[in-house]
Amino acid sequence: MTHTSLVVPREGNIVGLAAPFEPLVKAICFTRIPAGDCTNPAFRQHCTRTFSHGDTTVVVGQNSDGQLTLAFGSQPTYKLRRYESRTFVIDELEGFQVEFHLGPDGNRMNCSSISRMEHSPLDERSLRRSVAR
Repeated sequence: MTHTSLVVPREGNIVGLAAPFEPLVKAICFTRIPAGDCTNPAFRQHCTRTFSHGDTTVVVGQNSDGQLTLAFGSQPTYKLRRYESRTFVIDELEGFQVEFHLGPDGNRMNCSSISRMEHSPLDERSLRRSVAR
């Protein structure tokens, strides 16, 4: 019997699917593509500015390809990969994400959280549900 594995993080969204083709070949893995505001170039441009995260200065910029970047204090600049809605994954720091929301004025974006995800986005060992085929 073969099993199809769904990668389901704590938030409950299916982010990946692994389907075995045959026993001697690695499973075929499908991953969810980004969707929502994070795919909108105007939204990403709206996120670029300098924020405070406690005592640390956080600078969100944008490279020539339109990809957001994050400079956190004196650490190197990281690339933010589009994930879903208003959330981006920090590419070089596995398991960390950044989320943006409109500020109290309704116009400027705030970096509402920089947090550790409960799973690694493409990690098949994260919480899974197996469905028998």
